[in-house]
Amino acid sequence: MLDVPKNGPKSYSGNFGKALLTCETLPVTTFEIIDGELPTTDRRDLSKDQMYLLEISQALRLGNCSDELAIRCLSTLSHSRWPTEF
Repeated sequence: MLDVPKNGPKSYSGNFGKALLTCETLPVTTFEIIDGELPTTDRRDLSKDQMYLLEISQALRLGNCSDELAIRCLSTLSHSRWPTEF
Protein backbone atom coordinates (compact mmCIF):
# COMPACT_ATOMS: atom_id res chain seq x y z
CA MET A 1 0.00 0.00 0.00
CA LEU A 2 1.25 3.44 -0.85
CA ASP A 3 -0.63 5.46 1.69
CA VAL A 4 -2.95 3.52 3.99
CA PRO A 5 -4.84 6.21 5.99
CA LYS A 6 -7.96 7.40 4.14
CA ASN A 7 -10.40 10.25 4.77
CA GLY A 8 -13.07 8.66 2.62
CA PRO A 9 -13.56 6.74 -0.61
CA LYS A 10 -11.85 9.40 -2.76
CA SER A 11 -8.94 10.73 -0.70
CA TYR A 12 -5.87 9.69 1.26
CA SER A 13 -4.85 11.37 4.49
CA GLY A 14 -1.22 10.16 4.61
CA ASN A 15 1.83 12.15 3.49
CA PHE A 16 2.09 10.54 0.05
CA GLY A 17 -1.58 11.03 -0.75
CA LYS A 18 -1.50 14.66 0.36
CA ALA A 19 1.57 15.30 -1.83
CA LEU A 20 -0.32 13.96 -4.87
CA LEU A 21 -2.87 16.75 -4.52
CA THR A 22 -0.31 19.31 -5.70
CA CYS A 23 2.25 17.17 -7.53
CA GLU A 24 1.76 19.03 -10.83
CA THR A 25 3.09 22.21 -9.17
CA LEU A 26 6.45 20.61 -8.34
CA PRO A 27 9.39 20.86 -10.74
CA VAL A 28 10.49 17.81 -12.70
CA THR A 29 13.78 16.53 -11.37
CA THR A 30 16.55 14.59 -13.08
CA PHE A 31 15.87 10.86 -13.04
CA GLU A 32 17.48 7.69 -14.30
CA ILE A 33 16.03 5.92 -17.30
CA ILE A 34 14.16 2.74 -16.45
CA ASP A 35 14.91 0.28 -19.21
CA GLY A 36 12.17 -2.02 -20.37
CA GLU A 37 9.61 -2.71 -23.02
CA LEU A 38 6.07 -1.40 -23.03
CA PRO A 39 3.27 -3.50 -24.48
CA THR A 40 2.02 -2.60 -27.92
CA THR A 41 -1.53 -1.37 -27.59
CA ASP A 42 -4.08 0.59 -29.56
CA ARG A 43 -4.23 3.97 -27.85
CA ARG A 44 -7.88 4.33 -28.89
CA ASP A 45 -8.72 1.48 -26.50
CA LEU A 46 -7.21 3.24 -23.46
CA SER A 47 -9.03 5.34 -20.88
CA LYS A 48 -7.61 8.77 -20.00
CA ASP A 49 -6.01 7.31 -16.86
CA GLN A 50 -4.47 4.43 -18.81
CA MET A 51 -3.12 6.85 -21.43
CA TYR A 52 -1.63 9.01 -18.66
CA LEU A 53 0.10 5.97 -17.14
CA LEU A 54 1.41 4.94 -20.57
CA GLU A 55 2.83 8.43 -21.17
CA ILE A 56 4.49 8.45 -17.72
CA SER A 57 5.95 5.00 -18.45
CA GLN A 58 7.30 6.21 -21.80
CA ALA A 59 8.88 9.26 -20.13
CA LEU A 60 10.62 7.03 -17.58
CA ARG A 61 11.83 4.72 -20.33
CA LEU A 62 13.14 7.57 -22.52
CA GLY A 63 14.48 9.78 -19.71
CA ASN A 64 12.51 12.83 -20.83
CA CYS A 65 9.33 14.28 -19.33
CA SER A 66 7.59 16.88 -21.49
CA ASP A 67 6.37 20.12 -19.93
CA GLU A 68 2.80 19.19 -20.87
CA LEU A 69 3.04 15.83 -19.10
CA ALA A 70 4.67 17.41 -16.04
CA ILE A 71 1.80 19.84 -15.43
CA ARG A 72 -1.08 17.51 -16.25
CA CYS A 73 -3.48 17.09 -13.34
CA LEU A 74 -4.39 13.66 -12.02
CA SER A 75 -7.92 12.36 -12.24
CA THR A 76 -9.94 11.97 -9.05
CA LEU A 77 -9.06 8.74 -7.28
CA SER A 78 -11.76 6.23 -6.48
CA HIS A 79 -10.78 3.68 -3.83
CA SER A 80 -13.63 1.43 -4.89
CA ARG A 81 -11.58 0.47 -7.96
CA TRP A 82 -8.54 -0.62 -5.98
CA PRO A 83 -8.01 -3.55 -3.59
CA THR A 84 -7.81 -2.56 0.08
CA GLU A 85 -5.89 -5.63 1.25
CA PHE A 86 -3.23 -7.83 -0.28
